[in-house]
Amino acid sequence: LSIFIFSRGFYLMILKGNEYEIKAINNKTRQILIEAPRGIIYDRNKNPLTINIPSYSLMIIPLDLKKNEKNFEELLLKISKIFDYDLEDLKNIIDLIYKKNLNYSLDPILLKPEVSADEIREFETEIEENQGFAIFPTYKREYPYKEIFAHVIGYIGKMSNEEIEKYKIPNSQIIYLCR
Repeated sequence: LSIFIFSRGFYLMILKGNEYEIKAINNKTRQILIEAPRGIIYDRNKNPLTINIPSYSLMIIPLDLKKNEKNFEELLLKISKIFDYDLEDLKNIIDLIYKKNLNYSLDPILLKPEVSADEIREFETEIEENQGFAIFPTYKREYPYKEIFAHVIGYIGKMSNEEIEKYKIPNSQIIYLCR
């Protein structure tokens, strides 16, 4: 009986240990930031001064990247073709993720904002889930009277590299700033 228990333990820990470790890592609880739509601002006649338009962005989930798998090059080629993204730029981004040890992070990294419905359809039919790439819903803010009310309403824009350095924001976060 003790030989059976020892051999089973050896099999599970030594021979199958890596496989179960990967399954355990992928079984973690994931917290994904879901962007809430901002409120619509109306004038006194109930005409909208701001509008939220649904949009979608292509994100990289570093933890799900499987760089050492055989078909990883093929996956990158499909992504670059679907989203008309330069393959070398994509490889450089992936290398940078591994270089900065972000490959164990669940924080999504923006690859391409405002992807089209055709790109989303092709992505969902061509790419399996949990391959390191995902489509996230976002909102784009429109200002119908931007020339007239810009100084009153303000707007939100992405932080510049100087602002990210100044406030010491991690690279993997997408940060917007009220202006």
